Amino acid sequence: MRSGTLKLDKLRFFVLDECDKMLEQCDMREDVQEIFIKTKHNKQVAMFSATMTEESRGICKKFMRSPLEIFIDDQKKLTLHGLVQYYSNLLEKDKTKTLLSLLYKLNYNQTIIFTKSIERAKFLNEILIKMDLPSIAIHRKMTQEDRIEKYKEFKEFKKRILVATNILARGIDIERVNVVFNYICPRIVTHTYTGLEEPDDLELRDLPLLLYLLTKRLRS
Repeated sequence: MRSGTLKLDKLRFFVLDECDKMLEQCDMREDVQEIFIKTKHNKQVAMFSATMTEESRGICKKFMRSPLEIFIDDQKKLTLHGLVQYYSNLLEKDKTKTLLSLLYKLNYNQTIIFTKSIERAKFLNEILIKMDLPSIAIHRKMTQEDRIEKYKEFKEFKKRILVATNILARGIDIERVNVVFNYICPRIVTHTYTGLEEPDDLELRDLPLLLYLLTKRLRS
């Protein structure tokens, strides 16, 4: 776009999915604004999100004129039933050992393990592979092509364990995943499964020495 290869003067629709996340960070908001102002004034703007806050709504309205808002009042419609949550209060040195123990004990089809950093994702994936566990990793330092390839490999059930940063926290759809671990990224839960109700115990979620076994999705 900046080189002039992509022409936006005839664009009629401006659609932004996950708009709250796209606009809450200044650098991403600047990119959206740069694209927005290069489009023609008379266009239809549509923004979508499953986790919209009042602050996000205010930001979104700055891009729109007299918008029609469609939202769900009944939170029960967003709740995943049959969802069980657990957490373990652990020292940092015990996290990996406990995770391995759970991976060997739990009966799961596929599992995703979310970590906070790229380095931890790579390190944890290497450990799982050394333990002969069918693991792959996806993170931001990989090329888009590599990420897509790994994602397809996991979705096609060629691997049962996926270690990922929050790059995969939203919008994924992998039917066989029935256990999700939050290894060191406490806020991933409401991004991964929309409408997940957190129990009071998870008010401890910001402590740095916790391992979360957040979701064990049961199928009827």
